[in-house]
Amino acid sequence: ARRSATRLARFVKEAEFSSKTFSRSCFIPLYGTCRPPVHSLPKYQHPLSNPNMQNQQVISRDKKVPADRLDFPNTLSPVEIRVVELTKYNRLNEMMYLFKKESNAISHSTVVAQAARALARQGRTEDIKSLVDMAELKTVPDLKPMLFYSNVVEGNVEGAKELLTTLRENGTFIAPSHQQEFLKLVTKDATADEMVKIAKEFDIVPSLALHDTYVDALLENDQIDMANEYLNFMRSLGTEPDNRILNKFIFYYVEKGELQAAEDVLMSMKPPIRPNLDSFHKLTAAYALQNNGPKID
Repeated sequence: ARRSATRLARFVKEAEFSSKTFSRSCFIPLYGTCRPPVHSLPKYQHPLSNPNMQNQQVISRDKKVPADRLDFPNTLSPVEIRVVELTKYNRLNEMMYLFKKESNAISHSTVVAQAARALARQGRTEDIKSLVDMAELKTVPDLKPMLFYSNVVEGNVEGAKELLTTLRENGTFIAPSHQQEFLKLVTKDATADEMVKIAKEFDIVPSLALHDTYVDALLENDQIDMANEYLNFMRSLGTEPDNRILNKFIFYYVEKGELQAAEDVLMSMKPPIRPNLDSFHKLTAAYALQNNGPKID
């Protein structure tokens, strides 16, 4: 009995040692030593943070950042938070009603600037002007860039020109996309010469998308001479026409039966600008028809 008890005690001790050393949670590689399992640490909760706030993400023990840049959980009043939410969901009529009703509770300049940005996208210039008058601001934000863009969206050319001149004199930053929208507005019915004059007057280099739109409009109206002048204007700005614009010329010349002119445009393309397959097909099909060849679909 004593021998059996000693053997049983030894078996239990070996079993405990085996379970500690070679537990099933421990991965034993083919070569090397056993690595203990790595358990994830519990999520750290900042002592000053509100556990009910879901819009904060703790990145360290000392820093906290909002999950959304439009959220200001520690600085805004409930009315200002409601204004931000209405702005995010583009409910601008409700937002303006809240501004008029609770104007005394809105004092954060960032909220006003954000609301003005949303109103500018819909061209609501008068509402933007009334924001600063309604809100009791500690620091009044510069809303002239938003007023400028709102005038552009609204189609008020003279108002946009006046504000753009003022902003340039003050050295205020203007978003490039807003400048392109302004240039698109003022050159809608302008000739190539007027386009050049306006671009130089306001020191705005048109984007390729704007070039493409303008060339397309000229070719649709059969103003091929003005379209060629516009290509020279693009090159004078240091902007080389891309294959989209040049392919429009190829298509135009082929439709008018001027195959040599279309071929000259095609051969003028140098890498990395290359003609597309549609241009090749259009030109070769036109040459085949001209030589009484079979029609190529």
